[in-house]
Amino acid sequence: MNNPFIPEQFCSALYKGLGRAVLHVRKYGDEQIRKHLLDACVHVRSYDPQIEGSRAEWLLEMVDATSHGDFYREAILDALEVVEEGAVDAVWSADQLCDFALHYARRGHQRGRELLYQVYRENRFSEADWVAADQLLSLDGLDGLTFMAEVAGERILAGDRVDQWDAAVPTACEEFGSVQVLARLQEASAQSLGVSAFLEQFAEALPRRDKGADVTGIRRKVPSYEVISQAIDEARWQVGFQFRWFGRHASAEELCAIFDRLLGEQELEAALRCLWVFDSRELPELAPRVFEWLDSDDERLRTAAASALANTSDSRVRQAAVDRLEEPSSTTDLAAAIEMLRRNFRTDDADLILRCLPNDESISDEAKTRNHSLGSVLLELAENNADAALAPCLTWVYEKGPCSRCRTRAIEHLLEWGELSDKLRDECRFDVVEEIRELVV
Repeated sequence: MNNPFIPEQFCSALYKGLGRAVLHVRKYGDEQIRKHLLDACVHVRSYDPQIEGSRAEWLLEMVDATSHGDFYREAILDALEVVEEGAVDAVWSADQLCDFALHYARRGHQRGRELLYQVYRENRFSEADWVAADQLLSLDGLDGLTFMAEVAGERILAGDRVDQWDAAVPTACEEFGSVQVLARLQEASAQSLGVSAFLEQFAEALPRRDKGADVTGIRRKVPSYEVISQAIDEARWQVGFQFRWFGRHASAEELCAIFDRLLGEQELEAALRCLWVFDSRELPELAPRVFEWLDSDDERLRTAAASALANTSDSRVRQAAVDRLEEPSSTTDLAAAIEMLRRNFRTDDADLILRCLPNDESISDEAKTRNHSLGSVLLELAENNADAALAPCLTWVYEKGPCSRCRTRAIEHLLEWGELSDKLRDECRFDVVEEIRELVV
């Protein structure tokens, strides 16, 4: 890194979790980007915080590399003191702030410890009474669990709804064993009405959630052909999941019946639902009408037709994709064209795709959604076509994609193909994703 980032470049790297953000702070400090680094500490800026999790540990690497650690610590703990329900992603920001408080408490800062107990007791999030629970358990073990049981029991006695079973207790059973957890809570219940009330509600479930317990998931039921046919008639279900799920498990006869209906269908909503059935199954034949829908005025119909055609390897499908790559009218149509190449890719298509990909540094929600959509179909293309010509496209996913999971998959392919540059390999050592760091060791 020869020159410092301008703030916009730093924010782009920071929000994505790229290692170059860490390298920047290590080399140039935080003089020009302090407010942006602090913002990422007190507000979750990841694309999908529920999936990607807290970034406190990674952000703390940068905070520790500055000479303003006390400033960041107090500002972060100030934010935790006032965080509350209402703001977008407030729960996930609170969880990240609690992770910071845990780190500071372990470093001997009493305020971090006190705030964790305060946040849990105040129960600021009506639908997330788990906030601060994992951190208290990690910090103080069974002592922390006993405190949480007492607080939850007090809520039970007050007639409040308590979901605490879904938070710290299963984790404690995994770590300490349900027998030890139960014994500790029974001991505490002799002096605490709250713990006693908590045990009365949850004690019977403790052994069933011990480590190694059988928690086999329930398989999602596949809709019957009759249910799907009726849903098509009634234009039921505005998203395609149920139709796609049926399509994955449908018999050849059922697919042919849906296809016959598709070819004769005059209603747009019904045709759309028929196409959804073929999202991951090959069409019985490449009927001209399906190609015509690629030019429909309805974006949903264009996308569904492209997804159905993408399951067939055929020169007509490839030509339709290439034609649309020449002048894509929207991000959705660009993604659909790339999808149609999944089974029809040729090496020279890679350059055509790359020329179509946006190259701006925007961190707007619209840009994130756009780049994630494109990144997803590019990864599918790479997974079906192990061609190193796609390396620049996967480098684009790394550079522009907002999702750390997609970035991990891109790095895996680049490494497999021997196409990861030394520059990217170096910064991957400091990526927010631990798996990426391990991949380049």
